[in-house]
Amino acid sequence: MPYRIVEVERLAPTLTRLVVEAPLVARKRQAGHFVIVRLDETGERIPLTIVDSGAAPHRGEGLSGTGAGTPTFMGIPGEGLAGVYSANEFLTRVNLMGAWRFPEYDTPVKVGREVAVVGGGNTAMDAVRVARRLGAERAYLVYRRSREEMPARAEEVHHAEEEGIELRLLTNPVRILGDADGWVAGLECVRMELGEPDASGRRKPVPVAGSEHVLRVQTVIEAVGQRPNPIVQSTTTGLDTGPRGVVRVSEAQATTRAGVFAGGDLARGGATVILAMRDGRRAAAAIHEYIGARDAPRSEPREAVGHAPPTR
Repeated sequence: MPYRIVEVERLAPTLTRLVVEAPLVARKRQAGHFVIVRLDETGERIPLTIVDSGAAPHRGEGLSGTGAGTPTFMGIPGEGLAGVYSANEFLTRVNLMGAWRFPEYDTPVKVGREVAVVGGGNTAMDAVRVARRLGAERAYLVYRRSREEMPARAEEVHHAEEEGIELRLLTNPVRILGDADGWVAGLECVRMELGEPDASGRRKPVPVAGSEHVLRVQTVIEAVGQRPNPIVQSTTTGLDTGPRGVVRVSEAQATTRAGVFAGGDLARGGATVILAMRDGRRAAAAIHEYIGARDAPRSEPREAVGHAPPTR
């Protein structure tokens, strides 16, 4: 059955979150970036994006994969100082807006002599390695738990250490310090020790009394989590959502609104590109089945495909 695919992409057609977040890591130390492509019958390279249609074509069948691009912050004093970035903004400036080639490109990015990236996930690893490659003499990865609790993949941590990233584990920021001109001058931290497991199953970090100290840095990048942009959920009726705005879906990626499917971080809250690709393949099969059931002759039995109760 042939389909006409309508793609709605807020970025340029050749750009994906892969390009925005990871190229300086993926390309090692060389210029350029990568894009997922396929070849058509003539051999033409056609870019494929992960972020697909939030506006469904024709009668409403569509996949929403708008991701989890809204950053969260620690909520500590000093986050309004110049030189404080979310990892999302930092990586977008560098990889999408060409800040690594400033002033050839219009967007600047300030990378201090010393940089602190707060977080322990894969995005934190991307940010700290990019900062190092942009010239930071010392790049710290500040994480409040131990190495064993880090959510980043083990190989990401290993590669970061190979590039000279300094891990400051069991360390929790409490305040960002500024100079007289309003720029970052340091990161005040407290050492932690692990207590009993919390709701996540990991041992809860507890501050150690009298362990306050200051890291002298000129740039702070926060990579402490992201959540879905609320636009789709707030403007689309009939979508059931869970904690932090994640859209609830069935195993077939069907939302609670008939004909609307969701995948990737919008349905997971924060995961990998591989899982987003798997969600897209599942949704494509389910949409095909849904349209076939919808368009079947009325004399045939029609199964309610694509409107299953949410399971996650």
